[in-house]
Amino acid sequence: MDLEKIGDLIYVFCNALSKADFHYQLAVTKDAFNYMARGMFKIATQPGAAFNEGFQKIGLWWEDRKATKTEAQNLAKYLISHRSITINRKKIPLEILPPETIGPMLHLLTESFVESWAEEQEKAVVLLLSHLRSWRHFIAALECCSKDGSKVNAMDSLDRLNSLLDGMEQQQFNRFIGTLAINIDTTAPDFGMLAWNPGLPWRKERTLIAAKRSNHFDGLA
Repeated sequence: MDLEKIGDLIYVFCNALSKADFHYQLAVTKDAFNYMARGMFKIATQPGAAFNEGFQKIGLWWEDRKATKTEAQNLAKYLISHRSITINRKKIPLEILPPETIGPMLHLLTESFVESWAEEQEKAVVLLLSHLRSWRHFIAALECCSKDGSKVNAMDSLDRLNSLLDGMEQQQFNRFIGTLAINIDTTAPDFGMLAWNPGLPWRKERTLIAAKRSNHFDGLA
């Protein structure tokens, strides 16, 4: 594989996967898929990281990485400023990222937000969710909402997100989910309805304290 062309290759792969509404029918090996999904996560969480390592090194890094507050801060800053993943000058739009990349991002950001109440983390969560274009993409991302992207119960992940929301935000999120449930157009505009409009975290202090005490969060290193 020519690493100079890896950005173009990942774009083609993600775009084709998106057009198939994330039905995995492409002739891509599991190792190659994990290499791309995890490599994009690394780009977004490590400032200055380059996509120039082989899949074995990426695999070892993924196994050894520890989810930290610094990693979450880097991810939130990257997503808010770039609104895409850039690999060798090729931008990969958020709406075509595979669930195996989005899910661990959501897990990391929500873990950090419930501990820090940092506005950037919540804004990054909303940004990721708001770029999901179909019900299947949404559910698949929830199924990968774990530290390492391994499969979890989507409803548990949904409960995790719901626990962070106050009354108004919950209503907005419910409307967003309802829109996804009837949306079969995977060629929708780049950015549409917000998952919810995040307010100031201190305004929902009781909600976030209750969330932290729930069994939905494990804590960061």
